[in-house]
Amino acid sequence: MQVKELTKQYDGKTVVDSVTFAIPKGKALSLIGPNGAGKSTVMGIISRLIARDAGLVDFEGRDIAKWKSKELSKRLAILLKDAGVPGRRRDKVETL
Repeated sequence: MQVKELTKQYDGKTVVDSVTFAIPKGKALSLIGPNGAGKSTVMGIISRLIARDAGLVDFEGRDIAKWKSKELSKRLAILLKDAGVPGRRRDKVETL
């Protein structure tokens, strides 16, 4: 998975600003940071629950928005989890 220049704004305020990262097939990525850092928004965009304003989420050579939900669910797992650390949240994406 390639996430390139992902951007999201709410009411003119940028909450995700040009985020870029890659997750190799079969690997996992955890997002760790303070409240309000944009972790859940990034995860929401990757899972297609939140519309992105700019950028690309490329999964297996195809824009994530182009995948059928049933087909994507067989290849991608997303776990939102409270890590138990005050003021922090850990989110994980795994390519299957």
